[in-house]
Amino acid sequence: MAIALCALVPAQAQRYRFEILQYPGAPITTATDINNHGHVVGIVQGLGKNMGFVKEGPDFRSIDVPGAGPLNGSIATGINDAGVIVGTFTTEGSDFRSHGFILSDQTITSFDVPASSTTQLGGINNVGQIAGRYFPAPGLVIARGFVKEGESYAFFGFPDAQGPAGTSPYDVNDVGQIVGEVLTSTGFEGFLFQSNTFSIIKRPNGGSVELSAINNAGQLTGSFRDFNGGHGFVTVNGRFYQIDVPGVTAIAFGTQALGINDLGQVVGNVFLSGSPSVLGFVATPCSGPESDCITLNEIDRPPSPPVIHCPPDLIIDCAPEAAVPVSFSVTATSETGPAPTVVCSPPSGSSFPVGATTVSCTATDSRGSQVKCEFRVVRSALKFTGFLPPLGGSDETGGSFADPLRTVRLGGTIPIKFVATCGGGSVSDGISFLEVTRYSSEGAPGRRVRAKARGSQRDVFEFRNGQWQLNLDTRATGMGPGKWRLEATLPDGSQHSAWIAVRVAMKVDPTLPLIKGRVVNEAGQPVPGALVVLSGAAQLHTSSDNRLNLRLATLPSEAITP
Repeated sequence: MAIALCALVPAQAQRYRFEILQYPGAPITTATDINNHGHVVGIVQGLGKNMGFVKEGPDFRSIDVPGAGPLNGSIATGINDAGVIVGTFTTEGSDFRSHGFILSDQTITSFDVPASSTTQLGGINNVGQIAGRYFPAPGLVIARGFVKEGESYAFFGFPDAQGPAGTSPYDVNDVGQIVGEVLTSTGFEGFLFQSNTFSIIKRPNGGSVELSAINNAGQLTGSFRDFNGGHGFVTVNGRFYQIDVPGVTAIAFGTQALGINDLGQVVGNVFLSGSPSVLGFVATPCSGPESDCITLNEIDRPPSPPVIHCPPDLIIDCAPEAAVPVSFSVTATSETGPAPTVVCSPPSGSSFPVGATTVSCTATDSRGSQVKCEFRVVRSALKFTGFLPPLGGSDETGGSFADPLRTVRLGGTIPIKFVATCGGGSVSDGISFLEVTRYSSEGAPGRRVRAKARGSQRDVFEFRNGQWQLNLDTRATGMGPGKWRLEATLPDGSQHSAWIAVRVAMKVDPTLPLIKGRVVNEAGQPVPGALVVLSGAAQLHTSSDNRLNLRLATLPSEAITP
């Protein structure tokens, strides 16, 4: 049975602090196990003879089993909370084979599995159970696993295990769960053995692992390889997290994780390109913001995109300028690697107009993953209470195409006046101007033109007597008969509008002759209130008896409003 461990709870960032271990003067140091007191055992090489070691606090102590040969020597592979250490030593010469040993209270006891040619130990738990492997006969036979408790042995082997490596148990926890490695027909696989049942453990993507240790919480640790080299791993809540020792230049063999205690501390080694060539390490979980803690990547899960932090909408007070520079801060974080690059449009420090401007920001991490956020810069407009009389309104109260606010005679003028304030004070600086647009029908604007003041070519408001003023000259502006929308732009760029009608004005001259007649349709029926367009200046109306009264008229010099 193969098991790809699945997440049991939502993923959380796993942070670890790393401590490098080097046996004094040794070019090769490997940490193989750690107990709940933080005591570490391992292997030291390159000092003339392979030896085991135990590290308690800052102090290293070598373990050299009597009878161990100079070539393979002794290795320490497990330690429990009572300080009992187990490992393997090799005799050489005519009796070249491996034996197990137990170091307790400074006393070393060696043993061999009965009727075995080779005995190699993995780990020991707090119950005193020892897990390891043995070869039942000389020669290239298939190794099997065992658990030793006192003087009793329990033997087991993975079905169809291939030789000679066979079944290799590396650790056992206090509830009897055993982990290790087995050679199958498809290669080496990590296994979990419990209740007389084997389970092959794989990474979430189905990749193989070497299982080295298991603690009493069921956390696993071990190693795997990918195209980037070798890596350690630790499981937390069923998720795999990759371990790569930071701050060193590793070669392809990379990092190996070999032991774990109930505190989640992981030990192992890292292969280097120089000298020393192998160093041990202790990785300790840390939950705070300590700068020496690093975040582990979750294995076989696409790295999370960066997290971007946009501010809430920025509310900017009014100002008389058309554009005001605004600075803001947008940050981003990534679960690994350097801080992502953040680009905003428009960028911080840009000048913003009145109203709401959306700022779009994109964070890009070292892997090219992107995430976006938006916020608004909302700049308050100058306070405007409406056009002063004679217009007397603006915007919602400024009339409409169907119902203009005022009527102005063709060629006449009308004063456009307003007051703008900011923060309780009158705004007198800046430039304000007026634009006019003729509409042929509702929603059908024509060309917008800049309004001109009466008696000059000036096309901006003047600030006089506490008011912004411009005497709109319809003739100089080129305004013909029709409906016109006036739009004033204030110094800050905010705009306000009102509607007027420009009409040809006529006045009845009673001295001229009166022409009477009827207005009828094609069927000869009278049309009350009919509109008649003549090619001259005239005033028309129909009487109550549907008779048409027409009197030629002259144009007056003053404006007429209805």
